[in-house]
Amino acid sequence: MALETKTAFAACLAENDVIGIIFLRSLEQYQAQLQQNLMYLARIADAQPQGTTMPSQVIC
Repeated sequence: MALETKTAFAACLAENDVIGIIFLRSLEQYQAQLQQNLMYLARIADAQPQGTTMPSQVIC
């Protein structure tokens, strides 16, 4: 492999490394927001009185 090709390949790897790190950070933020949303929904569900489910519909 020519030196120029190796240099370009190394630069490409470094760039993809940075992109991967940025992606992982944004993924962590979305995961944290999802966890907060799920906890919020769980609190709402826990606050509902027991037995307040929607009646099932029987189709004959």
